Formats: sequence, structure tokens, C-alpha cells
Amino acid sequence: MQADTADVAEQIITLRVKNDNADSLQHWLDTKAVSSAGNGIEWYVMALSHSNQYDFSKYAAALSEKMLNGKIKGAVAQQRCALTLISCGYTNSEVLRIALENSGKQGVMSYIYGLHLLNNFQNPPVSKEKIIDNILSSMIGDNTTGFGWAISGTVPDVDVTAMAVQALAPFYITNGSVKQSVDIALQFLSASQLENGDFKSMGIANPESGSQVLMALSGLGIDCRNDSRFIKNGNTVIDGIMRYSLSNGEFCHIYGKEANQNSSMQAFCAFVAEGLRDKNINFYSFAKNNLYDLTPNDTTLPSGNNSSSQQIPPSTSQNDVPSSENSLVNSNINESTETKDEQQEFLESSEPDNTNNSNKNDNPNRKSKTPWQLWFAIAVLSIVAVCIAILYITKRATAKNIISVIIIAFVLILISLFIKIESSEQYYSNTQVGKIKGTVTLEIVCDEIAEFTKYPDGCIMNACEIEFSAGESVFDVTSRAVRKNGLLIEKNGGSNSVYISGIEGIYEFDYGELSGWVYLVNGESPNVGCASYEAKDGDKIVWAYTTGKEIS
Repeated sequence: MQADTADVAEQIITLRVKNDNADSLQHWLDTKAVSSAGNGIEWYVMALSHSNQYDFSKYAAALSEKMLNGKIKGAVAQQRCALTLISCGYTNSEVLRIALENSGKQGVMSYIYGLHLLNNFQNPPVSKEKIIDNILSSMIGDNTTGFGWAISGTVPDVDVTAMAVQALAPFYITNGSVKQSVDIALQFLSASQLENGDFKSMGIANPESGSQVLMALSGLGIDCRNDSRFIKNGNTVIDGIMRYSLSNGEFCHIYGKEANQNSSMQAFCAFVAEGLRDKNINFYSFAKNNLYDLTPNDTTLPSGNNSSSQQIPPSTSQNDVPSSENSLVNSNINESTETKDEQQEFLESSEPDNTNNSNKNDNPNRKSKTPWQLWFAIAVLSIVAVCIAILYITKRATAKNIISVIIIAFVLILISLFIKIESSEQYYSNTQVGKIKGTVTLEIVCDEIAEFTKYPDGCIMNACEIEFSAGESVFDVTSRAVRKNGLLIEKNGGSNSVYISGIEGIYEFDYGELSGWVYLVNGESPNVGCASYEAKDGDKIVWAYTTGKEIS
């Protein structure tokens, strides 16, 4: 398998194009990639950009529009998208602004991606040395665990360590401190490799960790096939990744389980990175040695204060509805459905409303408000009367004209009956259910990343009791709970394929490629989407943010 990494990579992308019903890779970039802009497909685009064979203009326009309109949430996600735009050949002052404002906002990951960004600019106004120092000072570990990097805690993680090495690789030769730290990190990665060649992250063996290690080694110019540090029991890093290859060319996340899109995508990036290192591999073999060296061969990016920099073009896409990219940790997505609706915010942020809504509605002394539809009908009828009067005054009061005015008025009043307008207070206080079937408890936590958030105790919403009616799902009770507590939550999809992408400004992929929201019911992670799992009386539901390790 080692000699055929180019073929494996080609098979991955070819199968992806086929599964998305595209006629060609260019057609896929102009359709599926455009509709998925900002939803994690960026890694494919970054890797494909090294071929210099494709037109990314439609995709770049769609992604830049989302970035400039604030639709890409989270510091790391914004940095990732900015990198992708650079790979497409587009940049403007906003890209540098992202590097300036987001570096360090989400811990070591935002320093790592911030450095990747700055490595693709000439004379950036932000000091690379300062960011490098911040990354080096974030190194953790001891003589027992080894030394490397992690999102949190005191034990280094394979994925984060490999990602840090990828960012530091361009400085390995010229910066003594970087060389010393990277050499120590390589010792940790070597010691972490298993006998079959693969790696564990957060205690779970998976191909994504091996892919990140391969990208790190390739960026340093290390051939994992011939470096004894990364050969265990005759197995190389590539052998470890290939253990997860399925018969159809896709990759699984857990050995022997079903295909996973993110696993396949990261394997693709890793094999492209290996192709950039090994010029004997006939796959995207250009002048670049690093997957994150994204500046197009024929493009010079501006220094940041150059007002004549190439501006990101306006979107030419007529379809701005992103589709699903399977996240490794989002068990709340229906994996049988690939298409997701455009990421949308369906709950607005506001102050919590702890008032008991049922008491409000049952209070006989509480004054009821006149429905706005009644006032609207009165206004319409008043206008009708005025119009008819004007018709008589102008001697145009024919039966046809009068009937036309009345019909228009009737239609307007009828339409108003189907329009629901609520104030913020009404929206958040509307947590009633139909005939109550039972009660569940629900809480929202982010323990793993608490130190990087505004929730130092890791608790976003304390456990609260939520009533539900027959047929309601975990998603239904979650929607009601966040309304009651005035929280912001974002979802994708519809019907039974709802996918929770962000809660209170914390989004998937913000803290690594395996990070995102999962839900547990009575301590177990269901294998169906949150909109498909029917609530049962007494269920204990927990939404938790994970960086990839199992949640208990």
C-alpha cells in the first residue's frame, strides 16, 4: 500500500465526487463544494489547490461571502476558512484581520492556525516570532508522558502535537528553539505509535491521528517509510492509516466500523502532503513541500497594508445552502442523510426568562393582549372604507372596482391569520407543550474546554426538568430548554436530520478536527440523530462539547 498513496488519494476524491452525484471534480467544486462552503469541506479544497488544475472561483466567492457576512462562527473556523481562501488565490485585508484578532482567542489551536495564516503572507504586520513563542510556551508534559501539546490538561495529545509541528515545520531549520521543541515532540509521537503503525487520540485508536502525524512528518521532509522512529513491528504510519481503509475506498473512524467522511478527508490530505514531500510520487508534485504552503505558484499575496490587494469577488452562487459534512463527534446527525440546510440561527440570544409560563396563562387576573391581527383587520377595513369613499367621490364606484377592493382586503386579512409575530419576550416564554407525557432532565456542559470559555466551571446550563408530549424528540425538548434559559443555539438540517453545530458561541471544529457537540441519554450516546430519538419519561439528557475523546 505504501507505494500507492497517490492511487489511494485519487480513489478517495473520485469516490467523493461520485457519491455527491457530480459529473467531474470541477463540477463537484462548482456545486457540492459551493453549497458546503464553511462546513468543513475546506480541507479537500486546500489539498486540491496544490494541483493547479481547477477553478476555485465559485467556491471562493461563496466562502468569502459567508466570512464577510459573519456566517462563519468561531475563531479557529474563521482561520481555517481564511487559509482556504488563500489557497484559492483570493485575499484582502479581512484575511489579515482574522489573523490579527483571532490568534490566541481559543488557546493553542488558534495560535497554530494563526501561524499557518501568517506563513502565507509577505511582511505580515503581526510578529510570527510572538506567535511561535506562544506555541512553544504552551508545550506540556513530563518525563513520564512525554512532551507535546494539547487543548487542555497536562498530558500531550497526538493530534494537537502533530498539528503544532505542522505549523512550526517551516522554522525547524532556522529557529533553534523550534528545532529543540519539535525534536522533543517527535519523540512523543514516536513513543505514541502503536505496534500496527497507527495512533490513539484521547484514548481512541483512529486514522485521523495517523493522518495528522503523516502531515507533520511530510512538512519536515521526513520519510516515514525509512525513519526507524516511526516504524513499529515493521509497520509505518501509512500502514497504520491504511488499516482503516474500506473495500470501497473510503475510511472508517473506528477499526471495522462504517465509513466516515472526515476520516476519508483527512487521509486524502495526508497522502497529498506525502506527495508534496516525495517528488517520486506522481501526485500533485509541485514546488511546495508543505500542505499549508498555500500561496498559489503564480500569485503574490499583499503585505496587509497594500490597498491594491486583490479583493474577494462577490458570490456568483445561486445556491447558498450548505450540505452535511460528517463530524466524527456529532452523533446527533442522521448519518444516512448527507444534505443539510444552510447553517441558520434559530434561537436568538436574550436574558433568561425564569418565569413560570403556565402560571401566567392560568392567572385569571392577568390581562390578555389584543391580537395584532385584529388591529391589522381594523386598519385594512378602515382603508377599504376610505378607498370606497374615494371611488364614489371620483365617480368610479363601479361594482367591479368595489368588489376588487373588498377582495384585496379579504386576502390581506386572511394572510395575516397565518403570520406569527412574536416579541423576544414572547418567543422565549413560549415553552408550552401539548398533553404532557413525561419529564426529562437536560443540561449543557463544556468541561473539556472550560478554561477557554466564559464558563469556568464547564456548565452552560444547569440540569433542569423539561416536560414533553407524546412523540417529541431530544431535539424538541432541547429547543424548549434553551428557549426557557435564553441561550443561543445553531442547527443545520431539517426534519429528522437536525444537526447541532453551535451552542452559546462554541462551534464544531473550534478546538480541533474531532471537536463538536454530542448528546448522551442516560449516559449512553445514541446512534441516531437528536431529532430521531424519542424522549422517554425520566431520561437524563446531556449535551457535551468534546474534543474527540469519549464522554462519560
